[in-house]
Amino acid sequence: MPKYRFDGMPRVTLRHIRRLETEGCGWRVNVKRQRQSHVKYFPDGWDGPFDSLRRAIEWRDAQWEVHGAPTHVPRNATRRSNTGILGVSLEVQELASGRIVEN
Repeated sequence: MPKYRFDGMPRVTLRHIRRLETEGCGWRVNVKRQRQSHVKYFPDGWDGPFDSLRRAIEWRDAQWEVHGAPTHVPRNATRRSNTGILGVSLEVQELASGRIVEN
């Protein structure tokens, strides 16, 4: 992936950054680590939305340095899993001898 876009702006990821325009205009950053949310709102000022976006990206990157960058988003176990771990299930079999075997 190129380092810069066609218009000369650097490529950045907007992961954990959302645009809010219902109650006011600005960017909200939500970094969640170990069940704790670190949330900050960056309203648009006189400089416009791009300056507030730049500040939001800088704050998010600073939070990633402190708390660690995201590595993987765990998915919730499906309803069919009876162990709570994806891909692992418990099967109970009764053999002809009457013995019960759990796999």
